[in-house]
Amino acid sequence: MAEATPTTRRTRYSGPILLLCLIILSITVILSMVFISRIPDLTQEISHSTYEDARSRYCRLLPILPPSATEIHRIRNIDNSELVGGFRFDSADRELLIDSLTPITGELALPMWRIFPQPPWWPVELTESSATILENFEIHRCKIDEMEGTLALDREEDIAWFWNDVSIEP
Repeated sequence: MAEATPTTRRTRYSGPILLLCLIILSITVILSMVFISRIPDLTQEISHSTYEDARSRYCRLLPILPPSATEIHRIRNIDNSELVGGFRFDSADRELLIDSLTPITGELALPMWRIFPQPPWWPVELTESSATILENFEIHRCKIDEMEGTLALDREEDIAWFWNDVSIEP
């Protein structure tokens, strides 16, 4: 009768050990999927039809909103305070809106959409850095929700888009 060598012993035990490792890996993957599916959505999308509606609900954006603001959209990530949004306004309020803001003429940092996907109402022109941004938008620095942020005013329509500095790439 042949004596068991280290090679035959390794072969005899490698099948069950490999099977056990695959079972543990499968259980880990399944449990991870269950855990991930139970994580609450960390983003809030809030819309207000008018300035009064936004004012009636606690809305920290009010310092930048003119009284004529309508179709106010904002998305906030509750975990890291990332915030983006937009609103329409009357052309008569354009000067009132930018009076207390600082114009940006140089390099612009755009939202990175790290936490949530880009919303369908966000303008395509503000998704990537390009020279045409300054041709299409007046860009200003502002305070948004007690944080530094950016406000982009469309040059052709009375629409403003905003994002805070948490939304940009560090």
